[in-house]
Amino acid sequence: MAPEATLGWRVEELFLNAFPAPVQVFVGAMVARLGGGVSRRACSTSPLHGQIHDLQGTVETCERLYLARGLFPRFRIPDLLDPPLDRLLASRGYAVECDVRTLLAPALAPKLTPEETSNPAITLLPHPDAAWLTALDRLKGLSPTQSADYRASLAAIGLPSLFAALWEDGAITALCFGGIQHGLLAVEGVVTDPARRDGGRGRRLVGALMTRAQTLGAEAATLQVEAENAPALALYTRLGFSQDLHRYHYRRKDIGAPKTS
Repeated sequence: MAPEATLGWRVEELFLNAFPAPVQVFVGAMVARLGGGVSRRACSTSPLHGQIHDLQGTVETCERLYLARGLFPRFRIPDLLDPPLDRLLASRGYAVECDVRTLLAPALAPKLTPEETSNPAITLLPHPDAAWLTALDRLKGLSPTQSADYRASLAAIGLPSLFAALWEDGAITALCFGGIQHGLLAVEGVVTDPARRDGGRGRRLVGALMTRAQTLGAEAATLQVEAENAPALALYTRLGFSQDLHRYHYRRKDIGAPKTS
């Protein structure tokens, strides 16, 4: 296993690649991801590694990129970074948004019953089909604009990937997907029909994704979840996500006349 900081940056790279923004601009040691309002991660500037030179110039350049597209400037701050960037953003009026934990399952061996891992109602595809995409819009409640942004990000994925869906009564009631790099599976986009959240559907679905990912070279899994999301944290703990890698938060500045938040 790589040293903690090295592993952390590999995981950061994996998550940037597992759900790319449709438009990205590299600015020194950072990447400005200029997606729409589907997710903060796809619409924020992220560091590529721990050494960022010319902080002031980098921040100002990124601000201009977001404002030119009618977006709020937002930066994603992993605690792998030294504090100067966070302090600079605070001094420029950026407010903190969201505390997110990055978790690791050191082995892809979730404790599931054979019925859970081999359930014929679970499908796993290398690319999202029309049914998966339609269910994504419905389960996440995406507007037409958000749907277009999300689909553009999915189409930009270059990693080996799996798209999982759980079917009941002829309809998809839960889905997720994942990308694989560095021997790691990044679990993304877990969502369940709000009317059917009991019954272990998320556990069965993510467990099946983890099991199948081994055939694509994954040896461990990682995911990122809001620190306040107790039900999700309980689910992932039961699936073996027992190790905290690092956290991150966002800083956003409400300036300009954004087209989307």
